[in-house]
Amino acid sequence: DDQIGGPTYVGDLVKLILTILHHVKFRDYSFCGTYHYAGYPFVSWYEFACVIKDSLASDNNCIILPIPSSRYLLRAKRPLNSCLDSSKVQSVFGVLPSDWRYAIKVINGH
Repeated sequence: DDQIGGPTYVGDLVKLILTILHHVKFRDYSFCGTYHYAGYPFVSWYEFACVIKDSLASDNNCIILPIPSSRYLLRAKRPLNSCLDSSKVQSVFGVLPSDWRYAIKVINGH
């Protein structure tokens, strides 16, 4: 519950990649560089799991418990804040990340 990031809908990534490919097709390479892209708003993994659970059928009796990273041991250490700044993508390509909560509704057919 202490790791924060921006869940990213694959549909948004597809839009961004197609936009970049459009520039490549017309040999416009003025955009070359490093870009970050992530969904918004930023959220903890715990909150993300709760939203997913809440979007499922009402008879779902799954219990989600928040735990700090210190109690979830992994081989690779993960940053507490993995929020990416997508402003460069937005200004160069005009592609805005969607609200990941909307993507969950789309995926679940709501």
